[in-house]
Amino acid sequence: MASFSIESRRGALIVARFGEDIAFVSLPAYATERWDSRNVAYVYTDRPVYRPTEKVGWKAIIRVQREGKYENLAGQTFRVEVTDSRGARVLQDEFVANEFGTISGEVALGQQAPLGVYHIHVSDRATRTHGYASFRVEEYKKPEYEVRVSTVEKIYKVGSTIQARVQAQYYFGAPVANAHVRYEVRRQPRWWWMSYERIAQRGQDLPDWFESERADQRVKRRAGGAEIVATGEGSTDEKGTFEFEFTAEAVGKGQKIAQSQFESYEFVIEATVTDASRRAISGATSAIVGEKALVALVSAERSIYVPGETVKARIATRNLRGDSVASSGTLYVEKLQWDPATEKDLVTTIVEERIRVLAEGEWVYAWRAPEGQAGRYRILYIADDPFGGTSSGKTEITIADPFTRDIQVRYQGIQLVLDKGSYQPGEVARVLVLSEWVDAHAWLWVDTGTGHIEQKVLPLRYRTTFVELPITEAFVPNSELHVIMVRDKHVFRDSKEIIVPPTRQVLNIHARFDRDSYRPRQRGVLRLEAKTWDGKPVEGEFSVAIYDKALEYIADSFRPDIRSVFYGKKRYLHSYFDFSYNELQKHGLSVPPPTQYDVIYQNEYESPRRAIGRAALSERKMLAAAPTMARSEAEAVPASAAMDMAKEEGGAPLVRRDFRDRILWQPVLKTNSDGLAEIEVAFPDSLTTWKADVVGVTQSHLVGNVTTETIVEKKILVRLETPRFVRERDELTISANVHNYLTEAQRVRVSLDADGLTWSSTEDERTTVVEIEANGARRVDWRLRATAVGPATLRAEARNDAESDAMEVRLPVLPHGIDRIVVRSGSTLDLSSGTRTVVRNSKETIITEKLHFPVERIR
Repeated sequence: MASFSIESRRGALIVARFGEDIAFVSLPAYATERWDSRNVAYVYTDRPVYRPTEKVGWKAIIRVQREGKYENLAGQTFRVEVTDSRGARVLQDEFVANEFGTISGEVALGQQAPLGVYHIHVSDRATRTHGYASFRVEEYKKPEYEVRVSTVEKIYKVGSTIQARVQAQYYFGAPVANAHVRYEVRRQPRWWWMSYERIAQRGQDLPDWFESERADQRVKRRAGGAEIVATGEGSTDEKGTFEFEFTAEAVGKGQKIAQSQFESYEFVIEATVTDASRRAISGATSAIVGEKALVALVSAERSIYVPGETVKARIATRNLRGDSVASSGTLYVEKLQWDPATEKDLVTTIVEERIRVLAEGEWVYAWRAPEGQAGRYRILYIADDPFGGTSSGKTEITIADPFTRDIQVRYQGIQLVLDKGSYQPGEVARVLVLSEWVDAHAWLWVDTGTGHIEQKVLPLRYRTTFVELPITEAFVPNSELHVIMVRDKHVFRDSKEIIVPPTRQVLNIHARFDRDSYRPRQRGVLRLEAKTWDGKPVEGEFSVAIYDKALEYIADSFRPDIRSVFYGKKRYLHSYFDFSYNELQKHGLSVPPPTQYDVIYQNEYESPRRAIGRAALSERKMLAAAPTMARSEAEAVPASAAMDMAKEEGGAPLVRRDFRDRILWQPVLKTNSDGLAEIEVAFPDSLTTWKADVVGVTQSHLVGNVTTETIVEKKILVRLETPRFVRERDELTISANVHNYLTEAQRVRVSLDADGLTWSSTEDERTTVVEIEANGARRVDWRLRATAVGPATLRAEARNDAESDAMEVRLPVLPHGIDRIVVRSGSTLDLSSGTRTVVRNSKETIITEKLHFPVERIR
């Protein structure tokens, strides 16, 4: 074995000489290219959507990766460019990274800012760093409640009845009672979106943010190819719920599509709820319908055990949407022995017992590996499917120790078996090498992406050989173990990926408000606690954004999980392999018969002629391997925020007029040596759910993010329903919805003041008294006209001895514009007559013409 270094992106000619024999291999330039360096600029904004004239808070966390390790770019200058939906530049400036390698700022949107998607680009020519983020600018009216749709069961059998439930709830926590509901059900074919092996691999301590392949769980409205199968209407009850049912048929009338073409069907259930304010909000879910209810999964804690050791296997059952479900079935432990005569495995049942998997969808089976019974074993679980028939899952394990000489499998060249699916630094990987021949030698090495380690010539005295590999940080997040053996002028090779998820590079962040709920203009405290993977406090820099959760109905967040961006991907591993026979082919030299120089790669028999397109592949089956205390001020609030809330009870109500979408954007908040930080928050007047989004980074490149929520609520409240604007000459109905969340019915005096608008009703009609039952609501309407251009102010009050509320909104009255006149021309022959009137004044001349003719003359 020989080792030497070659510069990146440089080719080479490698020559080997033994006596008079010579062999050579040319190494292309791409085979030496390094793939262990990349630049990361994690860019994000404080919320997903904005209105014109608002400020956009942004931040970028920037790192460069060299030889697989991140480096801080503190002190370097980066250019930031923001472009609008038309491509015009909104901002172009330079920022210097702080000691944590981050930059941040704000962008002020103009009053005429174009609507649509905006882009932020962070770049640095010196390190070729590029990072992007997007946000939306829209004219919108926030929803005041959310609609959730669910089904009683997770999955259903074809032809069964599906029971669906619609739940409408205000963002301040109360139900939307007595609201109109309209629903629609659509059917479409569905295929399984995640491989069974991938789900089983999740049992090998892989976090969800690492190499995640999960599909987006959000239901897409109006999915292509869907067919409407049910519609209906109804009303929510006092708890804000509405229930209905429909039959889940696989195909409709006149359709000739066989059910067997699809593994399952997806029924998308969408409901639109309209409350007393006439505002319509939609929600959706989906129900999976199929002929089978279960997917059975079996994964062993390890794939190699020593005789006498306890084998632990994880038995899991999932439904067709991936949710954990309970099941009953039969568990088998079987010994497999390869029979060369029949070229099949002889199966001997060792254990057979009935088991029940609990509702959590997982059960751990423990079995003691027999002494003196080395070999290959299979753990099989056959579950009773509630829809009829069975569903099965299985895994294979190997029982052997360093004294084992043969495990009675079908040996195929050389093979690698790892004892686990994933590892952590500090552990030792036990690798079983299976050889078709004894007294052989193999070359074994580990490719970490930054170089080769653990290179050794491995003597194979027996058919089974154990190798122990200490797992170090160099293996993170993944490496590849290779083995090559030359035997009788044949080349055999195999490789296995060693996964070491970077869980130690991730922060554990806990964020919580000091109260579960608040009242308008109360102050609260958001507390942060940051720790390392092993529970030690950490000093880091965190950004905190607190915004109205209702914004997520308008636009989804563009911010990806920072853990996935920095550490969620496996690195690219490229081990180039070639041998001298190919070089003879390339240069047109005479060669021995190709059957003398075959290559076995990962148990596939491959002639070298196949590599140049002149021979076919002959497959060989392989043995399956199982698997401090910093404080920051909040944004300024009106001076009236200092009002004593106690004075409101039973007296003059607090007028709520501050309805900002964002409470706080703090791009830099540092934890102390105890890993703690807190920040004060002044809540505005919106009655809603406030969401805090926290993103953190340390100088040692640990990253993490977390979200938490709280509610601002009142027991007696009034909600004004207004348009975003009105135009001169408009006639409009202004509605106030008054809610009572006290334990008893209440009489509430409701009134409206209007400045800038003209009343269509009498003064007595501007105030009314309504009786509202406990947990109920009443709507009061007023008619007004817009007679003058300018700002208009509406103030609604709801007064009660127990509690009162008032709400003030402003809306612009825009000019009416130019009247549209529709003109028709024609001839009335001689049967018409007309008049003309001219009126002049100091400002204008008005000419009025009238033409009279019989209706029957119009053609």
